[in-house]
Amino acid sequence: GRLRGWIERRYYEAQGRRILFGCDAALCVSQKLKEVLIARYRVPPEKAERMHVLPTLASRKEFVFDPAARARIRDENGWGDRYLVIYSGNLRGAWQVPDKLVEAFVMIRTRRPDAFFLVLTPDADRHHIETHLRRLGVPPDLWHIRSSPHGEIVNYLCAADVGLLLRDRHPMNEAASPGKFGEYTLSGLPLILTDGIGDFSLHVRECALACVLPDLSDPDTLRERIQRFCARDFKPEERQAFSRWAGDRFAIETMVPKLAALYRSV
Repeated sequence: GRLRGWIERRYYEAQGRRILFGCDAALCVSQKLKEVLIARYRVPPEKAERMHVLPTLASRKEFVFDPAARARIRDENGWGDRYLVIYSGNLRGAWQVPDKLVEAFVMIRTRRPDAFFLVLTPDADRHHIETHLRRLGVPPDLWHIRSSPHGEIVNYLCAADVGLLLRDRHPMNEAASPGKFGEYTLSGLPLILTDGIGDFSLHVRECALACVLPDLSDPDTLRERIQRFCARDFKPEERQAFSRWAGDRFAIETMVPKLAALYRSV
């Protein structure tokens, strides 16, 4: 009970401090996580210099906007010119908000009546979102849930018109680095995301192909921003430019020299 929880917290705090103070280098997935760890364990400046930020990224060899793949996937699935909304990722984590994903899709459909919702998630996770689709009365012909091999995900991201990456405002999310961000952006996919997702939200706050929501607590604000963003159709040239821009910033290839140099130094 309560005593066990206290003991576990003390144990993990002690181990975390031991690791940070004893290691030659530490990798953090975000600048925010680095700051949290420095404050929590009172890491002195000389040891903080050993802490490096290496976010979870995608490969630009795998993820890039491909207009031909977009046309092929839409044709194979009979989506035609429909406005395709996509969510790609698992749904079982406590930080996931499948109810908000469905609510966002319903808001989009108000502005884009031809919208279709594609959810790429493991089969074991589909019930987490099916419940909310039925609760909000979204007709079955307006959504599809499937699992997909990792190598095929990029094709669906290219086929989609907007991707959803929503999280509750929580300290864990603020220090996180979801890999889907890199996959979305390198695929040139316009995205709707919440503020406070690691360092990523800040990077795209001024980007035309991203809609950064302040949080998920105010439905009226969400509706206005989401519908205004989804009213626009982005041209293939804009998505290709976004893909290149993201490739220079969020591709794992950009971090390889830094990581290699770090390993050589220790």
